[in-house]
Amino acid sequence: MEPLIGLFSEASVREPRTNHRHHYAALLEQMQAADTLGYDFYATTQSYGLDFAESTFSVSPNPVALFANAAARTERLKFMSAITIAPLHHPAIVASDYAALDVLSDGRAMIGIGRGHPWLYERLGYDQSESRERMAEFCTTTRRLLDGQGERLDINGRFWSVRDFELLPRFVQEEPPVYMAYVSGPPSIENAVQARFGLIIPSYLLLPLPVVLDGVGYYAQRHQAQWGTRGRWLLGLHFHARADAALAREVGARSLAGQMEIFGRNMQAYGSSVGEAYTAYRQLGEVFRELGDPGHVHDVVMNEFPQRFAIWGDRNACLERFEVLIDAVRPSGLLLNIDAGCISQEDIHDSMRYAATEILPAVRDMLRAAQAKPPPERPVAPG
Repeated sequence: MEPLIGLFSEASVREPRTNHRHHYAALLEQMQAADTLGYDFYATTQSYGLDFAESTFSVSPNPVALFANAAARTERLKFMSAITIAPLHHPAIVASDYAALDVLSDGRAMIGIGRGHPWLYERLGYDQSESRERMAEFCTTTRRLLDGQGERLDINGRFWSVRDFELLPRFVQEEPPVYMAYVSGPPSIENAVQARFGLIIPSYLLLPLPVVLDGVGYYAQRHQAQWGTRGRWLLGLHFHARADAALAREVGARSLAGQMEIFGRNMQAYGSSVGEAYTAYRQLGEVFRELGDPGHVHDVVMNEFPQRFAIWGDRNACLERFEVLIDAVRPSGLLLNIDAGCISQEDIHDSMRYAATEILPAVRDMLRAAQAKPPPERPVAPG
């Protein structure tokens, strides 16, 4: 399996990107550029509603609509939701939407799923305590739908059911790729393994490397035992590259700080609204808000690598860090967060172009070499 290198945008809204029409146009321009430059796929997340007037996590409630538009403007670029918030959606509707995208793009759809951010459950009137069970049922139901294309299915679940249902349209791809976001815990890995899904390791700055190694090691072990292959996992990381290494670090820190600030504000607001039982959310929000300072997040990233999944710099600096992370995690591909914190489109495109020519060819070789090695040997037992 050839390694995949994709780009990610949260489609966050803040100055100078407050005009939503212009914002969507900018995302489409990124996808067209990614297609021309040879990136393999492009991903954006899903979110609902305005967070704060001057700073909102994402303006992308429907990635499929955005990707369907981009499919007509591109030739080879694949499109992935990273993520569709699975507990909020009927699996048959999600599968149908992405099957339509697969037809429109001639087989270029990738499905990414996850539990989503906690504040969205309260905002939309969902019970977050059910999210794990909903996620597990979403995985099993989706697998039955994908395996049962061409059949009329009856599926009875606690949260979702279908009666005499046949997926329409069918996917162009024989085996549509599905990836599940992983943060921690063997139960979620078991869901991915049983459904034959890949994993996404999100580009969360506070996700510890040992947790990632334990997770992918356990996933590869279970997937090998169940299906005879190691499976596949994508490593997400924050990324900015320029010939001027100092400029790359400055822009990268400003970009990531903008992302951390809005994460922190949402976590603190949610923690305050749900009461004392969720004090951890407020505390986590405080940590994120501290990382919203560009100088502080710069020092954290530069001094605490590889525990912090961010790579900024020129060719040599980036390749040195890619080598360390790829050798440790041995992913099937990368998901590069290039558009966070509403940095300028010029900065984003400069980084995309520089990386495509100066960095990614060598990174592809690293990924191929990593796939020839055994997975990380840090499996953990369920518990």
